[in-house]
Formats: sequence, structure tokens, C-alpha cells
Amino acid sequence: MRDFKFMCDAANLPGRNLATTEFRTGSVSKSYVHSNNFNPTITLSFILTDDMFIKKVFDRWMDDIIGLTDAKLQGAVVQNLTNYPDEYCGSFGIKKLATNLSSSPASASHIDTYHVEIMEAFPKQINPIQLTYGSQDIMKLQVVMAYSRWRIIRGY
Repeated sequence: MRDFKFMCDAANLPGRNLATTEFRTGSVSKSYVHSNNFNPTITLSFILTDDMFIKKVFDRWMDDIIGLTDAKLQGAVVQNLTNYPDEYCGSFGIKKLATNLSSSPASASHIDTYHVEIMEAFPKQINPIQLTYGSQDIMKLQVVMAYSRWRIIRGY
């Protein structure tokens, strides 16, 4: 399978906030943390090749989650038949790279400065792509990925 990391031109790093509850003792109120909250989606942007390889991969992934209305199972047309999350969820990493130009631009290397792992993820939405006859722009695909957990990979 082709390597996606060179075709992803934009990604969001997950954000995080702490959920709190107010507790009042006498006339003083204090906030106490009780859990982590985060937006459970990330948008990825991909540069598309002429063969639409990345679009086809995400289309197939979504079909594996729940097929379109013309999906067939043992010769019968089925609708709304979904797989279990452990069959369609996956993990991927997002890295923020810095270029090390200490020696020369010709021998530049990339240093991993921040790395997160997105877990139990699947494509929730594939945004439409506008096709135009006269456009010379590079085609891009935006995919909204849902996920349930993420973690920072230490050691950078």
C-alpha cells in the first residue's frame, strides 16, 4: 500500500480541556477537575493523485463500515448492515516535524518535535470534491476522522 504521510498536507492536532465542577465551602467557590474533554474529530487534508488512490481507500473503508444501499451479502441486497467497531477502527499518528538545517539545506533532516497517536479512529465524513474543466489547481480531499482516544508519544 502506498504511503499516506507524503500526501497529507494538513492535519489538526487534538485539543483538550479539563471539565470542572464548582464546589462551595462557606462563601468561597472552587473549581475541581473531574475529567478530560476533547473534540472527538480531526480533519485531514490529502493531495490527490490522478488515479484518486486516497479517495478510493477512504471510500472502501467507509463501505467496510456500512455499505451503500446496493450492497450485497450472499446475493441479497442489504441496507444499513454495519460492522463492529473493532473491525473498522484503526490508529494513526500525527507528527509535527522541524527541519534541521544545521549543516546545509542539501542534507537537511526532519526532527520529530511533537507526536500524537489517534486511536480507535474511522472516517466519519468524506467532503465533496468539486471538479472543473478549466481548473489547474491541485485536487484535495478532506476527511473528517472520528476517534475515541489519543495520547502524546513521549521521547521527542
